[in-house]
This record gives sequence, structure tokens and C-alpha cells, in this order.
Amino acid sequence: MRSAKDTPASRKSRSTRLPMFARSTLWYLMIFVAFPMVMAIAGGLFLPDCHRIPDRVISEANLRSIGAALNAYSLDHGGYLPPVETSRGWVGFLTGEYLRTDPKLLLDPLALKQLQKKDPSLAISKTSYLFNLDVTAAKLADLDPETPLMISDNLGDPGSRPLILTASGTCTFPEDLSRPYSVRISLEPIATESKRGMKP
Repeated sequence: MRSAKDTPASRKSRSTRLPMFARSTLWYLMIFVAFPMVMAIAGGLFLPDCHRIPDRVISEANLRSIGAALNAYSLDHGGYLPPVETSRGWVGFLTGEYLRTDPKLLLDPLALKQLQKKDPSLAISKTSYLFNLDVTAAKLADLDPETPLMISDNLGDPGSRPLILTASGTCTFPEDLSRPYSVRISLEPIATESKRGMKP
């Protein structure tokens, strides 16, 4: 004898329902597959801008690395700084033994972007950080702590403020120094190297 609930309509509704394992599989896919994919796509769209390191922080880290290399050089050479003849000439004294040859380290972020726009295939062989020629071959320990050793080249961009690396190893802006200091630099062009050879 059929029960009151066992009608053709109820049998039809039961036949159209998904089995329990199928419903649990759909929930599993939604929670553990679809949702993480949506979050990953959203993160890829928005997080790069949130975690972008400011150019000043990168430039300051580069200058500190160069300062550590200058200090190591002076320790190996009786306390004296390298006897550079041009403001970009320090590269030949420090790279290799004291500093790795890496465009991201030798170039200010602004300079790196500008040079990559001109010719992305070029491998940079010089630097945008300029050595103060007033301290060439000077004894590091005899310098005033605020004496500028290096200054970042803004490549003629008026909106960029050059950073200075002082003899104490700190990075600052020129106007933040307690008193004016002499900074003598030579603005020879950044040399670049391509597959065809050297270019001025």
C-alpha cells in the first residue's frame, strides 16, 4: 500500500535531486577551487601596486651597498678611497671584488627606466651614482662624517631629488646637510654595451 506522500509528484521531485555525494563535490569545488582562484586573480590585479617599493628606498639601498664597498676598499688600501678620475670611474675599482655588476644596483631606478625605454637590449656597463671628485684618494677616516661621497644622477629630470651618500654611510638630501659641502662631479654620459660592442 502506497503512503500518502508517495505520489507521482513526489517521486518526480526526488528523481531530479542530485545525490548527496554530487552535492558535496560541488560545494568542495566552490570552496576549495573557485574561491581561491578568484582571490588569486584579484590579488594579482591589486597587490603589485600595494607592494611596490618606492624608488627612493631602492636608491638608498643601492647607495648603502656602494658605501659598504667603498669602506671595504679603504680597509684594503690603507684607509684611502679609490683614486678615480671621473665621477663614474669608481665602477672599475669596486665591481667584481667588492660589488657585484648588476644594473639594478649600479643604476638609480629612474635612470634604469629611462635607459630601458631607449633600448631595452642594452646591458649597462656604467652607473648613475656619481663619485665626489673632491674626495678622490682621500683618507676616509679624516673626512667629516657629513662629507658627500656619492650623489645620484637624476639624468636631467627636474622632478627627481638627488640622494647623497655621506662619509658616515648615511643617505640624505643635499638640503638636509647641516652645512654646505663641496661636491665636484663630471657628467660624462653613461656608457652602454650592446651585442655590437661599446657605445658612448
